[in-house]
Amino acid sequence: MYDKELIDSLRKGNNMTLKAMEFIIKVTIK
Repeated sequence: MYDKELIDSLRKGNNMTLKAMEFIIKVTIK
């Protein structure tokens, strides 16, 4: 039960960090 919640939170966190990295890269390229 806890494993699923942990995996979901990790996936959400990874998605957020990836989006943030993409945004930073776009801003830096400009």
